[in-house]
Amino acid sequence: MMKKYMLICLLLILSMVWIGCSQANPTPGEPSETEPPVTEPAVTQPIDPNEPEQGMGGTGRASLEYKYDIYKHFYSLSTSFVKLADEEDFRQWRATFDNEDGTTNYDGINLLSFIEEFDIPKEAFVEVNNSYSYPLLTDEQIEALYSKDKKQLADCFINPNAIRVGDEIYPPKWVATHTAEEIAEAGITLEVLTEKCAEWTKTFGELSEIHAQTQAKLAEYKEYVENKQ
Repeated sequence: MMKKYMLICLLLILSMVWIGCSQANPTPGEPSETEPPVTEPAVTQPIDPNEPEQGMGGTGRASLEYKYDIYKHFYSLSTSFVKLADEEDFRQWRATFDNEDGTTNYDGINLLSFIEEFDIPKEAFVEVNNSYSYPLLTDEQIEALYSKDKKQLADCFINPNAIRVGDEIYPPKWVATHTAEEIAEAGITLEVLTEKCAEWTKTFGELSEIHAQTQAKLAEYKEYVENKQ
């Protein structure tokens, strides 16, 4: 009887040891609960927090109006980048983008304008970017910023909802607010505009304001092209 009792105790001890080892060594592919959380640098977002988003994937005003993709961090100024400039000078520069009616020109607050305004050395910028485990920008994107070349900037940062003609970028709102003649002068063909309007309908939805605006502009442009022939 004593031997049977000792055997049961031994089995219980072995079971507890096995369970402990299993928890200490998670299955490959599973994150360990003891791993430190991944942290990203705090960034300033160029979006008005009071403005409702449209469509899928956070497609708000930035996707409609901005040339570049906010998810590529072109418009994100991390606190560490900001420290490369004088605090008071930065505060005054940032204030120049606030309008009297309470709105803000967020499109102008971006990494390129920041680098140009404060003449940030490339080496210092790279050092800050690479100080994080997961840098905000790739080497290619940094090269594009410091080249100030339209082609490189478009290649690295273009808003996927925009129309690109050569190195020029035209977001949906630009199309909606310009004449058919101006659209033609920009080099946007009827074929390209038709294709892009179909994409915008899927992205922003048939009930969105931009859908109504661009569909009306497409009809106007079709008539313009027909009259030119």
